[in-house]
Amino acid sequence: MPLKSGFRNIQAQIEEIKLKISLLEDDKKAYHENTEQMIKENRENILTLRRENKIKRKEIAKNSVKNIITLISADGDMIGKSLQRLPTDMKFLTKHSATVAIETLDEKTCDLIKSLNILRYERKNKESELQNLQKQNDVLTDSNSSSELITSNLPDLISDSNMVVNNGTNFINPKHLELENQLDKTRMKCREAEQIQHTYHLIRSNLEDEQQALPSILDEVEADIKRLQGQLKQLKTLEKDAKATLEAAKNEYEKKEKIFLSAKKSRDSELARVKRDIDENKMHGQAVQQRIKNRGTSSSVKSPNSNQATMAEVEENNEKIKSYEEAFSIIKKATGISDTKELVRRFKTQQYRSEQLNELKEKNDAILEMLTNEKLKKQQEFQQLEYKKTISSLREDDENNDEKVDKRSALKNENFLAPNNDANLSDKNDEDDEAKKREILMKLERSSNLLTQLKTGVEHLHDKLKTFQIEDLVSNNDEEDGDVMTRNDMKKLAQQIIENKTKRRQVKRKKNIAK
Repeated sequence: MPLKSGFRNIQAQIEEIKLKISLLEDDKKAYHENTEQMIKENRENILTLRRENKIKRKEIAKNSVKNIITLISADGDMIGKSLQRLPTDMKFLTKHSATVAIETLDEKTCDLIKSLNILRYERKNKESELQNLQKQNDVLTDSNSSSELITSNLPDLISDSNMVVNNGTNFINPKHLELENQLDKTRMKCREAEQIQHTYHLIRSNLEDEQQALPSILDEVEADIKRLQGQLKQLKTLEKDAKATLEAAKNEYEKKEKIFLSAKKSRDSELARVKRDIDENKMHGQAVQQRIKNRGTSSSVKSPNSNQATMAEVEENNEKIKSYEEAFSIIKKATGISDTKELVRRFKTQQYRSEQLNELKEKNDAILEMLTNEKLKKQQEFQQLEYKKTISSLREDDENNDEKVDKRSALKNENFLAPNNDANLSDKNDEDDEAKKREILMKLERSSNLLTQLKTGVEHLHDKLKTFQIEDLVSNNDEEDGDVMTRNDMKKLAQQIIENKTKRRQVKRKKNIAK
């Protein structure tokens, strides 16, 4: 119970806090809205006041112009009299009208006001400089006065600093100690200042070195930036290509998916049709059995032997139908094809393809033999030509040198050069004939691969169809020949299965080669 009460109290506190938070949020929202409204109203008031000020200024300007014009027209004589009292520099204004005189005087007064402001600014700057100089002077005078005092008091301090012996005891002047302490402090400060100066000099030298090395660093950075920009462009192009390939792959995937779905629908429709046919055949067989049973009951008294014969035939027919269905289901699982016509067509085309492959193999063998013979002939011709060239060169050398020595060396060189020439000739011919060999070997590999695939497919089908004895399944009745599969039909079906497998393997190979 205390746990429950504490839990309830905590929940109540949480709810109160939530309510307070919601109230605070509402207050904030209301305050925010009020402030926004106030801001909008103030902006509108400001705009209206600005407009009113503009209108009033225009009105004041118009009124002032009118007043000036009236005053000028009324007091023209007074202005003329006042202009006569001007100095000689301004007497040219008497020739002009009152408006021109007023404008010129306004311009000159403005220039004088500007010059006066400039002079005031310069006076302030000078006063500030004078104050700074006075402060520096005061500092210098204070330092000089302190140094003079120290110098003036030095002899007194030295005299007072001497140790006085009174009643066998020694005393040291405290002023002397203070001066020594001040001297030590000043020395310490001088050392610190020298160290700081040294560090500043080092920093300055490092900065100068960096300043000298900055252009090369900047060039390197610019080169890196350019390189990275080039890489970025390449990556962007790669990204575009990847996106294009991805879109193309998506489109291909969608197309293949549509094709797969359509094929699946067609297969399902074919399966449904085959099931319907099987059900119809079963119904037909059951109807036949019922008829036979009815006939047997009617004629059981007259012919018991005939009734037994008909029942045996019906059972045999049912067993045959079941065996055919099982065989067809196994073939369907092995090949993945539900249509019998397609199986027959594939078995027929398989034999034609095997014949074509055998013909290609024979042709390739003949071409290989012909090429090997040509290679041997060309190698022999090349060896003969090389040998003749060596002999002719040796004979020319023999004519220039002594006869006896050259004959012996020529015989040795002939025996020595013959195998070397043969090796060079074989290397050159091998380089020329490798391309032809590769092409022929590729063709042979393809044909051999196809033959091995055919063999494996036939063996696979043979292993799967071992359990079925076709001789037992074939019926002797002429009436059932149209519905029952014969031995030739089964062979055709197996051939079609092999064709289907070879096609699939070829498609997979093409895809792998393309990748």
